[in-house]
Amino acid sequence: MPITQSVAEIKQYQQPHDSIFSRLIYRRISKRLTYVLLRHVPGITAPDVTILSFIVGVVGAIGLLTPAWWGRILAFICIQLSFSLDCSDGEVARMTGRGSKFGIWFDSISDRTKEVLWFMAIGIQLYNFAPISVDPMNWEVLLSGSVGHSPWVIYLAFTASVGHLLVGYLREAKKSIFLEKRKPEIVLKSGLHIGTVDVITIILAFGALLWLEYYVLWLMLLPVPLLLVKQLFSTYKHSNKADRTSTTPLV
Repeated sequence: MPITQSVAEIKQYQQPHDSIFSRLIYRRISKRLTYVLLRHVPGITAPDVTILSFIVGVVGAIGLLTPAWWGRILAFICIQLSFSLDCSDGEVARMTGRGSKFGIWFDSISDRTKEVLWFMAIGIQLYNFAPISVDPMNWEVLLSGSVGHSPWVIYLAFTASVGHLLVGYLREAKKSIFLEKRKPEIVLKSGLHIGTVDVITIILAFGALLWLEYYVLWLMLLPVPLLLVKQLFSTYKHSNKADRTSTTPLV
């Protein structure tokens, strides 16, 4: 493929259907990153960009481990840059014509791993630096936010991580079965929907910047049961549609 001559050329290689924060923020950044990478890194592939996104995400997790101002700024920048690069890898794949099923799988695995690292980094930071309760072993410290040296905040971060892993697993399992029916589930308007990953990204980034990490964990955990039910219901609905339109007799 010839080297792109302008950032504007990349827009045609972006997804026609996108999530709201990607459309408003991250695709504007990713197309510039894609332009720079293709112009200045000969032979770069989509998995290379995914690896770069993952490394930047790990640096963001390191920033989340400390409540210091530099850590918060580092986390804010790296978490958002990581997702922007995550958008860029698909653009690189489409522009170079070297996309692959492995690249799609690798990208998904990378996203889930980064989320777990971010949630657990917040839990560790709160365990080490949050206000300490008189009885940090009591689960009621979760209500007060005085979770310093309390194992309950680690359980909270772990549960949020596992919850989103389950949501991601159900979503990807459904996509693997209903490939021809892959489409957003919460559509705002034609070509625009609410996406889980970009919502997590923006909440985590601004939560770190504004000293709201503890509330971010709860905000990530509480919708999980609804998201799980949504995935189960959506899969069941797709399955029924497939059954009704099938011409193969049941035996």
